[in-house]
Amino acid sequence: IERGHREFSFDDLLGKGGFGEVYLGTMKTTGGLSTRVAIKLLLAGLGEGAQAVERLRDEAGMLATVEHPAVLRVVDVTQLEGGSR
Repeated sequence: IERGHREFSFDDLLGKGGFGEVYLGTMKTTGGLSTRVAIKLLLAGLGEGAQAVERLRDEAGMLATVEHPAVLRVVDVTQLEGGSR
């Protein structure tokens, strides 16, 4: 799936819950940089104002302030269009 200047590919499913799934994947930039990332996808059909979307934004905002080797670093929050995931 492509989003702006980044392209995401999905590898392994790491886990799933009531609101969505988390995948191990790769994010590539148009400049050719490639980074392994965890990608959290909310279930299809959750609207922009859904509680799950707000919780994801809140979670990302809090995690973005944390710097610890045992905590994932938040790179971005975005809405993907199209694709199978």
